[in-house]
Amino acid sequence: MKRIFKLCLILLTVSAMTGCVTSHYPDSSLKRSNFGGIVEVNRESYLKVSPNTLGISKNDLVNKPDVTGSQIKILWGLITLTDY
Repeated sequence: MKRIFKLCLILLTVSAMTGCVTSHYPDSSLKRSNFGGIVEVNRESYLKVSPNTLGISKNDLVNKPDVTGSQIKILWGLITLTDY
């Protein structure tokens, strides 16, 4: 029984860790992070928001003049928060 529990725990841990991806660009700064699809962060991307998502701009929430170009997708792109 303990072997099956340990095997299930290891498989669950490995499957959870494979869903988390970060990619580095040559300039050694982190540009994209993906945590199992639940949250995906694209920094300095200025990507166009898909028509299949609920797009929310930072300017709608907070009126600040600084722009970072970040895009945050929540729940596999169901909600997209943009900062541009």
